[in-house]
Amino acid sequence: METICKSCHKKFHTKLSILQKGKGKFCSRACYGNYLKNTEIKRFDLVKWKKENPELAKGVERKRLEKVIGHIPWNKGRKTGIIPPNAWKKGQNLGEKHPNWKGGKWHWAKRKTLERDDYTCQICGLKEPEIMETAHKQRKNNYSDYYQSEKRAYLVHNPNDLITLCPNCHRKYDKGLIELSRI
Repeated sequence: METICKSCHKKFHTKLSILQKGKGKFCSRACYGNYLKNTEIKRFDLVKWKKENPELAKGVERKRLEKVIGHIPWNKGRKTGIIPPNAWKKGQNLGEKHPNWKGGKWHWAKRKTLERDDYTCQICGLKEPEIMETAHKQRKNNYSDYYQSEKRAYLVHNPNDLITLCPNCHRKYDKGLIELSRI
């Protein structure tokens, strides 16, 4: 279909479907650019307009804003419940600040016991710092009433009630095959 350019007034060919969409008014992009320069149509500055018209800015409809600034996402301003990965800063939730923190007394008592015994098994004398474990001198069944009382925290986290054992001796001690009478 033959049409006349709005800028240079020359005839050019275009498709009927493009004209039905409201496009196809210019013969080239250069003509479209010249048309925009010569006319008063400028890009709309929403921020500037809101500052100049604060009363009108409050009552602007969503459809009108969409025409001015483009498509507004359906979840704009809504809380989705999804926390983005960059929401937490590095080191923000370490140690006591973490919501799953259960206390650090046990780790302190274990470290003190291992240092006191020089990372050496108190039964067989093996010295391997990477595999050493701590065990309670009194087993649960020996102090069942005491274990369930309020003094349990003192007994559990007290380095004087802990000894250093290798994994093999620790399993034998828990099964009752080894006694700590000599320690």
